[in-house]
Amino acid sequence: MYIDAYFFREEIVFAKTVDQEVYPVDASLNQLHSQLDPTQFVRLNRRLLVQVNAIAQLRNSKPGQFVVTLKPNYHEPIQISQERSSWLKRFLDADF
Repeated sequence: MYIDAYFFREEIVFAKTVDQEVYPVDASLNQLHSQLDPTQFVRLNRRLLVQVNAIAQLRNSKPGQFVVTLKPNYHEPIQISQERSSWLKRFLDADF
């Protein structure tokens, strides 16, 4: 299965494609993270493993923190911690 958007964990792990299709996955996010290309997939938090091209926007939230918008849209706001925000901005080398 080729995933071009992101994996997310609810009670189980799901994959979501850019076509808005959702598939259950028989692996943990940790297992997937260790198997996928680390230059293409980043762990945003405990519930999300995202293909870098699925990151649509980083918006400043609290000082030093971001809210991330994904494409396709994730069903709830994605707050990133200050430590993770700094790392993600450097990783993406982005001007969001």
